[in-house]
Amino acid sequence: MNIRVQIEGALATERERKLKEQKERREALKKQYPAFGAIEEKCSNALQNLLSGDGETFDQLIKEREAIIAELQLEEKLSIQYDCPLCEDRGYLDNGRTCVCLQKRLVQAYFEMSDLEGILAEQNFQCYNPMVFSDEPLEGKEYSAREWMDRVRTKMEHYVEEFTPRQAKNLLFYGPTGTGKTFMTGCVAKALLERGKIVIYMTAMALMSLYQELTFGNTPHRGDLKEKVHLLKTCDMLIIDDLGTEMESQFHHSVLFDLINHRLSTHRPFLINTNLTLNQLSARYDDRTFSRMVAATEVIPFYGKDIRWERR
Repeated sequence: MNIRVQIEGALATERERKLKEQKERREALKKQYPAFGAIEEKCSNALQNLLSGDGETFDQLIKEREAIIAELQLEEKLSIQYDCPLCEDRGYLDNGRTCVCLQKRLVQAYFEMSDLEGILAEQNFQCYNPMVFSDEPLEGKEYSAREWMDRVRTKMEHYVEEFTPRQAKNLLFYGPTGTGKTFMTGCVAKALLERGKIVIYMTAMALMSLYQELTFGNTPHRGDLKEKVHLLKTCDMLIIDDLGTEMESQFHHSVLFDLINHRLSTHRPFLINTNLTLNQLSARYDDRTFSRMVAATEVIPFYGKDIRWERR
């Protein structure tokens, strides 16, 4: 049984439990409030007469029932508190499309919180400390690494506040190791997750391993692997960490192009961070892949010394 089927089964079981509890509450209220019990019985009997065309009587009884429920203040006790009001915990909307609640559960299951659990505790806007960056002017610049990171932080906070799937820009963070790229990536990821967005965070090596297993592996879990790839293509924000550390091959280049091209064509944003310079990226990947990587993308450099080394 694949993961989607397991999650759908868990949703159905939970929904059935809530419906059963609501039915039990209604039966208890019928005994506790005779007026409510009487109108419930009348409505039930009248419902049987609808086939004979006696709809007017039923409509009138429904109005009386609503008045009694309001008078006795039973609305909340009779209601079902679904975890997701959009789909009422079915996992699917009325038009048949997968609800965002099921998508989030799938991401949680397939990607283990999309590799974010370990980094979000410390890498978020609330933990930003400008003092770890040098206040000395950067070589050839009129500002310091600290001033630049303050600007980047402000820009990314605005990016998250204005983020709308299918409209947001793509982002490319590049610069030497230890200049704040992964930290700022974590800030963006956590802020989007807190706003209910579906975010997948994967290293380039893990991404390529996934595609390699799907394409060449002999596995009984192909359905799950295909589901993962589908989520990579359709999530609100895809984050590819450490691009350039994956093994260089034509297959990996093709995977990267197809994934980026699909997200561009469907207007779904991505964030890439890399230790490579733009010239190194251009040299490593073919022209079509590099051009798609920077198309409609805000390219943000990161400067300075390795703050992880400086803080030792």
